[in-house]
Amino acid sequence: LIQLDYEYLTLIDVRSATLLNVLNPHQALPRNFTSGVAYAEYVRHAIGILLASEYQADAAAKFALPAIIRGLNFKPTYSLIYPVQATGGSTQYKKWRFTWLDKQRQTLMATRSDVTFDYQSNFDVLTGLYNRKTFVDQATLLLKNKPAGSYVMISLDLNNFKIINDRYGHAAGDKTLRLLGEELLRYRHNDENIVVAHDVADAFLLLLPNKAGLREELLMVAKKAEHKLGVPLQVTGRL
Repeated sequence: LIQLDYEYLTLIDVRSATLLNVLNPHQALPRNFTSGVAYAEYVRHAIGILLASEYQADAAAKFALPAIIRGLNFKPTYSLIYPVQATGGSTQYKKWRFTWLDKQRQTLMATRSDVTFDYQSNFDVLTGLYNRKTFVDQATLLLKNKPAGSYVMISLDLNNFKIINDRYGHAAGDKTLRLLGEELLRYRHNDENIVVAHDVADAFLLLLPNKAGLREELLMVAKKAEHKLGVPLQVTGRL
């Protein structure tokens, strides 16, 4: 069932990596983006005009066809959300959804819709993780549905985060939080019984199954973010 509240719908031929068709009721794409245009060209154009520079490299990797196909190996829908600068300087949040149109996995259907209100109500704008309110809701739901499990809640803090802001600037501080958020989200994808959120400042919240080696796993997540950032991170976890 196709939702009709999309800004545009695109069909993508995976074998040729081209657009098959563009249904664009809100004129969200330029007129030259019709059937036969290379998907990579569409991605470069969309990223260049819609996203701020700090998001473009990340989006280019996640919108690549191999990344989409890998994501669809685990879930029926591959979704991405990014902030877009709207007319008048305001920020809107757009959601791109990719699904297979056929059982042969030769054609992808992509839609884009506005999710500004829902997104800001349920997610942390900076990291893309749940906010505290949604974390409580999702954690409560998980514990209610799986009461027999053994879970632990952890508050994860970055030590001396103020030093990063003071020494490298607030943009670097924001990037640090985004990268750690991305790694925590990747870690969460390994287990549907994990709930992750950005709380306030440099604090993150996790609810996850209790198991041996948990501390080491979380420290490895922080190390991956540290490697990408190139700035030493000191992480403290509290039960």
